[in-house]
Amino acid sequence: STREQVFAVGASRRCDLAPAGTAQEEIVEIVPTDRLVIQAKGSGGPIKQSQTTFSLAEIDANATRLTMSAEIQPKGGIFAGIIGKIIERRLLKRAHIVVRDLATSAEKFA
Repeated sequence: STREQVFAVGASRRCDLAPAGTAQEEIVEIVPTDRLVIQAKGSGGPIKQSQTTFSLAEIDANATRLTMSAEIQPKGGIFAGIIGKIIERRLLKRAHIVVRDLATSAEKFA
């Protein structure tokens, strides 16, 4: 079941995706001050499953580098390659927004 306001391995949430579909996200790995891994499985959209990793690396006492990487398994059978390329372009644009929002949130709590 989906548990709200929990940050632990196994915590999950359901995301409603526009224009259609849902995704079930679950935290599958947490390494404090190093890495967070989230797995998502979708229904109704073009992505069958994805795994996103957020990694942190200290640059110096005042700065940290955030790296976001994703492995995506598209739906689509023989069209999976084409669908994968479309998803890749969209996610690259979206990744910049996610990283910017994370940086803004982190600065508020620093």
